[in-house]
Amino acid sequence: MSSFAGPVLFFLAFVSLTAAAADTPTQNDCSLKALTKDCKDVPAAKNPLNPWTIEAKGESPAARPSMDVSQEMTEEDDLTLEDPDKTNAHQEFLLKTQADLLGKISAGSPMFKLALTSPDNMATLAQNLDTEGMPSALLLPWPPSGKNSKIQAVEFSDFKKQYLDRLPPAQKKVLLQKAKAVSEENMNFYGQMQEEQEPPPPDPKVELAEKLKKSQLEKMKKDQNARVQALFKKAQKYLIEEIKARPFTTEENQKRMIEKIQSITFSGVDPDVAQCQKNQMNAFYNATTHSFSLCSLIVNLSDEGIVFLMGHELGHSVDACGVQNGVYKVNEFDDAKVLAFLKEQNEDESLARSYVSKLKAGRMQEQLGYLNVDFSDQEMAGFEKMGVLTTEVKPVPGTYPLDTVYRCLKDNYHFYDGEETRGTRLIDKKAERLKDIQPATAGAKWRLPRCEDKSEMREAMADVFGAKVMARYAAAEGHTRPEDFKEAMAPLMFSSCVDQRILANDPHPFGRERIEKIVGADPLVQKVFNCKIAPEAKPYCMNKFGHAAPPSAASASEKEGEGGAVK
Repeated sequence: MSSFAGPVLFFLAFVSLTAAAADTPTQNDCSLKALTKDCKDVPAAKNPLNPWTIEAKGESPAARPSMDVSQEMTEEDDLTLEDPDKTNAHQEFLLKTQADLLGKISAGSPMFKLALTSPDNMATLAQNLDTEGMPSALLLPWPPSGKNSKIQAVEFSDFKKQYLDRLPPAQKKVLLQKAKAVSEENMNFYGQMQEEQEPPPPDPKVELAEKLKKSQLEKMKKDQNARVQALFKKAQKYLIEEIKARPFTTEENQKRMIEKIQSITFSGVDPDVAQCQKNQMNAFYNATTHSFSLCSLIVNLSDEGIVFLMGHELGHSVDACGVQNGVYKVNEFDDAKVLAFLKEQNEDESLARSYVSKLKAGRMQEQLGYLNVDFSDQEMAGFEKMGVLTTEVKPVPGTYPLDTVYRCLKDNYHFYDGEETRGTRLIDKKAERLKDIQPATAGAKWRLPRCEDKSEMREAMADVFGAKVMARYAAAEGHTRPEDFKEAMAPLMFSSCVDQRILANDPHPFGRERIEKIVGADPLVQKVFNCKIAPEAKPYCMNKFGHAAPPSAASASEKEGEGGAVK
């Protein structure tokens, strides 16, 4: 009997282990390669009613359609030129002007002179000379000599300094006269065409379709605003929960960070239309107005994707630079008294007057951040005493409360901070890392970023907050499928797989680094979405401050990392 005891026990133990393994779910691979199937499956945000969408496989973002037909009109495409004689005369004038100039200007290669005297560049040149606003660039082969020239947008200041001001006075005078003549000819010609063109009779069916489309868009915008507002409140709630779960050296620092997050206001969708047209898939934390806003294209993302971006942007208010800024309210004040006070503080009079103007403009806002950066501690105390300012949230003094997390990200992943990129374009620094040329950081003096500079470290810290907020939201809502995580990471996948440019001075780490080294490396993200990533993404830096349980299992604290359990 005893001779069979060993094999029997071994068999039972094997069966038990096999059963346990069967009960353990297999973790999903959350690396960029696995999620996108080697970049062959990149999710695109689409909504048939929303005109602001990105297309799959890297097509450019769709242009924002206008509700006003006149705004869509272009000179060449939408004007019906009914008078061929005027059109011919206009073209003849432009060609004669160009031929005349080519014979009188000596400086520059033939290709350069041909491009410079084109109607578009001549009109741009005249416009730059007549306007006081931001001058427009000229599209020219540059440099003018023709040696190693490339067609590019040349800033007007460079064109003026390196070409226009070096022309002989007589040639410069002729060039500017002809540019003005071309500009006036264009204005007269297209002005006449617009006056002579009769609008087509209205089509009742088209009018009804446009009205229906406008109604649908207005309802969609109203619904999406309500959706985003609700998600914003939840993102605030979960970020505050995450801060509460962290051990702080002082309760006062923790309290100030929580108060700052609570006081952020939501400015809505597309509050700054110009900025949103330039950066359509974007969201913003405005440190000056202490507010959050997003562009309309963002509403096409999944709820988890929006919440991640919200957590990221809200996290900027309490990143290593954000915590240094307080939140203030500007009250009514006497301009003369404030000006006299600033002069007493040895401020230059012109600078003091600009500060008074800034404070007056601040009265139009509900609240302001950043003022303590513009003024000294003594000046801020004086403003408080005079009743000019009311401090709503005090800045966090001393060392950054999440200092060890910040150091861990920097030391292990070699992200750059503002101090390291002063005088050097961030694009060059990031290109070094792309070539696996790692900067030597061991033993180097570590410092916080200069907060006026672009900093990958600030963006990395914001991603840490975004990951936590997104995971808490997904756990609470039950959105825990691998597909939910994939949709949440859609913008980062797009930047990694489709638009692979290294944008000049873009402060964000590469999309793959953000997915694998920060977001996907979060133990809470891995637990909620049952994910794993490549081992090289370790260590997970937030472990330096412990790990809080997700909302669905708030009672069960976990012990992970150096910080231990956090309740």
